[in-house]
Amino acid sequence: MLASVDMKNAKYATSIQALEPRLQAIVDLEDMVVELLRAFVDKTMKKPERILFYRDRVLQGQFVQVHRDEVAFIRPACKKLYATYVSKITPSSKATSTPAQCNVLCNENRFHVGQFLETGRHTVLLCARCTRSVFMVPAAF
Repeated sequence: MLASVDMKNAKYATSIQALEPRLQAIVDLEDMVVELLRAFVDKTMKKPERILFYRDRVLQGQFVQVHRDEVAFIRPACKKLYATYVSKITPSSKATSTPAQCNVLCNENRFHVGQFLETGRHTVLLCARCTRSVFMVPAAF
C-alpha cells in the first residue's frame, strides 16, 4: 500500500505486507493505514481532510467483500491515530488496469464520478519517467 505524504501528491510512503496465496484481502489494513497516516502527519503537520482509497484487481463479485473487510478498517485507523479524527473517505475498486473503469464503493467526499476519475487520471499523468501511457499510480510503478 502506498500513500501520498505531501499536499502536492508528489512524495509517497509505503507499507508492505505479504499476502497469502490466492487471498485478495489485505489482512492488516488498519495498521498499514495508521502507519501511512502517521507518515502524512509527520511530513505535513496536518491530518488529511480527505482520503481517496484506490483498490486494484478486485474481481467483480468481491466489491461488497472489499468494502466490508477493507474499507471498514480506514475509519478505525483514523480513530487510532487521533480519537476525534474523522476524515471523509472515497474508496473505489477496479477490476481492470484502466482508470476509467472503477466502482466507487462509498462517496463521503461527494465527488462526482467524473471528478473522481479525473483525480485518478491526474495522478497517473504525474509519471514522467515513462515513454508510453501507464495506468498505474506513479509511485507503485
